[in-house]
Amino acid sequence: MSNIVPAAIQLPSPKVIRWFIALSVIGCACTLGADIAANFWSPSFATPFQERLSQHGPLRLWVASIGNLLTMPIHLIGLFLIYLATRPAGPFWSLAPIGLFVVLLMTYPQFIHSSWWFIGDASSCTEPQCAAVLARFEQRVRTEFSYFRIGTVLASIWLVIPILRGRTLLPRWVGVLPFVFIPAVIVLILGLVFSSVPPSLVHLFGGPFLLGILYVASGFCYLRVVSSNRLG
Repeated sequence: MSNIVPAAIQLPSPKVIRWFIALSVIGCACTLGADIAANFWSPSFATPFQERLSQHGPLRLWVASIGNLLTMPIHLIGLFLIYLATRPAGPFWSLAPIGLFVVLLMTYPQFIHSSWWFIGDASSCTEPQCAAVLARFEQRVRTEFSYFRIGTVLASIWLVIPILRGRTLLPRWVGVLPFVFIPAVIVLILGLVFSSVPPSLVHLFGGPFLLGILYVASGFCYLRVVSSNRLG
């Protein structure tokens, strides 16, 4: 019986990586568009979600909820680019935090964003019991969002450490962008300046925007190394 040695895993070609970069940017744009459509941001989420979502029509609710739900998996491509760029640091500093990001992005945001449709649609109900149901559901969403933020802070710090130590393909300056949890700090600062934080500013500095920067930086850093190896 002959021994079967599995072939070495072939990493994507530069052409495929360029496609991955483009698709990851599209994924970020879709998420950003869904967040803008939802328009649920307020200082410390003080405004009940239904007060904002009840003003949206069915099409806008679909974009805010189902549109994001269907396009969220595109972020897996961007996370793969980050993995390629952080791979030199070893599995603990690359594969593990990326795996945590995958679990987070494919669970909590899926639940949170899909709830916008339910809250917006149910807010038109005028019966007393509807208000109680909405209040309980919104509390559940806020609780899940808290878990998501804790998880993203952990995953971000985990990933930032090897970048700042110079053990990845990414330049150290990328480590100053804690990709996901920095929007919370920005919103806090904006809340001190504005009585009501403009949603446009929150989205501009939000998670999808910062993730898009990281996806693009990871992809091009990987391409640069591949090109240098070929020329060498």
